[in-house]
Amino acid sequence: MKLNYFSKTVVGLVRKANEDSIGSITKPNKLNINVRIVCDGMGGHIGGAKASKIAVESIQEYFTNNPNPVPQLALKEAITFANIQIYGSAQAEPEFKGMGTTCTVLLEIEGLIYIAHVGDSRIYIHTDKKLYRITKDHSYVQELVDKGEITDQQMETHPKKNQLTRALGISDEVEVEVVSKPILAKTGDYFMLCSDGLNGLINDRMINSVLKTNVSIETMVNNLITMAEAAGGHDNISVDLIQVLESEHIRTQFVNKNNEDLVDTRTQQIVIEKQFKKRKPLYYIKNKIVLSSILLGLFFVGYLLLNDNALHVEELSEDVKVIEKKPVNRKDTIKVIAIEGWGKDKLNNELFNKVSKQVGKENYCKDCPLFFREGKDKPISIHKYRKEIKELGVGDYLIVSVTNGKIDIPEINKAKNEDNTENMFSTEIVRQEKEKREALKKQAEKKRKEREKDSLDKQKKDNTMKIGFEVGIKKPDSIKSVKKKKKTEKKKKKKNSSKSNLEQKENDTISSKKE
Repeated sequence: MKLNYFSKTVVGLVRKANEDSIGSITKPNKLNINVRIVCDGMGGHIGGAKASKIAVESIQEYFTNNPNPVPQLALKEAITFANIQIYGSAQAEPEFKGMGTTCTVLLEIEGLIYIAHVGDSRIYIHTDKKLYRITKDHSYVQELVDKGEITDQQMETHPKKNQLTRALGISDEVEVEVVSKPILAKTGDYFMLCSDGLNGLINDRMINSVLKTNVSIETMVNNLITMAEAAGGHDNISVDLIQVLESEHIRTQFVNKNNEDLVDTRTQQIVIEKQFKKRKPLYYIKNKIVLSSILLGLFFVGYLLLNDNALHVEELSEDVKVIEKKPVNRKDTIKVIAIEGWGKDKLNNELFNKVSKQVGKENYCKDCPLFFREGKDKPISIHKYRKEIKELGVGDYLIVSVTNGKIDIPEINKAKNEDNTENMFSTEIVRQEKEKREALKKQAEKKRKEREKDSLDKQKKDNTMKIGFEVGIKKPDSIKSVKKKKKTEKKKKKKNSSKSNLEQKENDTISSKKE
């Protein structure tokens, strides 16, 4: 598919600052994709502009790195990632608390169009000189229209028209609406992304009148903005127009999200026919044939849906369902990007918490994340990250891939590391380390008690000896005194022995004399 595009955002005639942001990724690129983004910020001049800018940059970053191979999931993850970045920034900087933004994203890949959005910024398709909404506003007044309480025309002038039911950055979680089936567009079709600064000032009939003209898309965008400014221009105005120059599709297929009472996109020929032309009998015959065909088609679709063997519905996410003939592997990519002031511990904990929410703490694989430096495509293994990366920069990130609820371990992380050769779930290691610490703690406590007992016994013994000495109990002789005593007794014994021998000699002498 070959596309031509032109985008423009202006501050308008009343606002002092532009809180809208527009972004894109255009071919050629390594993924061979086109991405178009329009965001309408809120939360004050600075806060709104910051929120919309973060959203655009985060989505661009997601798609330039390692997006999910399933387009619907990639869109959801990209917008969810943007939401986390905005919310985290608001929490880190109190002056931006409460900032948020709408978001619309169009992704073209291999000739198929995928869209997702949050808030009341819209995406339109223009085909066969008719204009259709392919997103439905997440707003209070849209809910009133859906309930039948007000009309589409009344919602544009309702006092609560700016009250949103969803937006990025307001909470740590956001519900992203993703169109489940790809949109097919033929040559000559147009897609338009815009903020409510355009569609809130000029209606769909006026927009359609511009897109039907045979002029360049630059002129179309400028004409649309001029019309909105002429209608008051009290809001920022952003328009991104995409023209399909070449397409392999010969028919346009999409889901029409126009409100039921909206007649702006109907051709004048149909309106005139309904009001003035007399209907011939053939007209009713044709209608009966068409009606019969529709009923037969509905019956067939109902049969397929009720027959379990006919189709398999694969649940991709809470917002996305894609019909497949066979089950497909569900792949998710989870990424956490470092912001200013974060260290490795903070980045690790944020990734652990985010992944645990999806796969459970017991299934978190500590050796499975990859580390990327901001702006670099080459991954760094988790082992090298632990050993060599000392400081983080803003935009550095950790990322893991999950297939069917199980974390994948990249080949680069399977290489043995001298500091860590195991590939185990971190909770198991934590448990083992905790048991080791408890055992060492018990052992140390036991030794401490033994030392205390020995010290107490010695103290009691010393006290007993001291008390006995004071009341007249003979103090035990020291080793030195005992040796000295033994030596004295030995000398005395020797002396006595010598004396005895001398006396014996004298007695023997006397006896001999007598004889």
